[in-house]
Amino acid sequence: MMHLLYQSVSRLDRISTEWVPYLGGMLEQCLINNPGNRITGVLGFRNCMFTQLLEGPDDEVWSLYRRIRADPRHSDVCLEVCVPATERLLPGWSMAYIGNLQDLETLIGPQWQRLALQTEVVGRMASLIG
Repeated sequence: MMHLLYQSVSRLDRISTEWVPYLGGMLEQCLINNPGNRITGVLGFRNCMFTQLLEGPDDEVWSLYRRIRADPRHSDVCLEVCVPATERLLPGWSMAYIGNLQDLETLIGPQWQRLALQTEVVGRMASLIG
């Protein structure tokens, strides 16, 4: 099992009125595909930047990451953190959505600050969306 965190730039124009259906479609696709692939995670979106944490079996996470890199909705995909994991941070979420640091705090719960200090992936995600 692993945690993989990446960041990318959205190809949708900053002033587009298409944001809600655009993000909704991405999240819907995650909700349909991820459970069967045993992937959980969280998608952050702010200032035309995606930040996404994927967690699950190594082969499945790498396969999804390759598909994301090839996805025309993303550009400048940058792998931020990739680490082995002994447990999931978000076991109940096939894909959660956050828009800011407070959402991350709420999603992970009271242990988020400890995890941000002890877990490279949570700390890095907090710094990217903060």
